[in-house]
Amino acid sequence: REGTGSKREFISRALRFSQSIPYQKGRRGQDTGFQRPLALLARNKGDCDGKSALFLSLLKAELPNTPLAMVYVPGHALVGVGIQPERGDQTFRYKGETYVMAEPVGPAAFPLGTTARENRRAAKQGKVRVVPR
Repeated sequence: REGTGSKREFISRALRFSQSIPYQKGRRGQDTGFQRPLALLARNKGDCDGKSALFLSLLKAELPNTPLAMVYVPGHALVGVGIQPERGDQTFRYKGETYVMAEPVGPAAFPLGTTARENRRAAKQGKVRVVPR
């Protein structure tokens, strides 16, 4: 958190860190299985659910009272962060709370509040499963 002036700045830094870890694909594009955050760090590679879990762990450790959620869309996992959205942020509501979308996977470095078009489409179509943390 050193050098970050706000909660959003810390979240953005943690997001960039998670995105910088190489993406791991399984054989023939299959899921590689869930990796715990420490195992992912030790291997320096991970898939969408492992990198999302790492990102959530970083946020939970530093911002324990911030609502967080693992978000599943068909074939992918990303994160929702319960902070005040800024203009242009992609958000969703769950049980009365507004969450800003975060894409910790990479290799594209989506800024906080932005995600891939197919994830926005899935969210608009209601093809989202939220697991609060």
